This record gives sequence, structure tokens and C-alpha cells, in this order.
Amino acid sequence: MKHSQECFFYAFRMAADVFVFIVRWAACYCLKGEVMLKETRLISSYYEWKDRKKKERFQAKWEYV
Repeated sequence: MKHSQECFFYAFRMAADVFVFIVRWAACYCLKGEVMLKETRLISSYYEWKDRKKKERFQAKWEYV
């Protein structure tokens, strides 16, 4: 009886470790995706800002001529 209980607890512990591993992996995967999405937004907003500044300089150049 004692041996079967030890096997059960060992199997339960392994299952719990696997579950924790999967949850941590999923959390890291989701956070990485969120960070990449924020980086993409930041980069695209930077290029939008850069293009807008370039257009403003171009328009200002023609206003002074």
C-alpha cells in the first residue's frame, strides 16, 4: 500500500511540474508576443513621425522659396 501511494504522489508531482512548465512557457510566449507587438507599434510610429517631419520640412522649404 505504501509503495502505491509513493508512486501516486511521484506521478502527481511530475504532472504538476509539467503543468507548471506549460503554464510558464505559455506566459513567456504570450508576453514575448505582446512585447514584439509593442515594439512593432513603436517602430511604425517612429517611421510615421519621421515621414511627417520630412513632409513638414519639404513644405517649409517650398514656403520660403
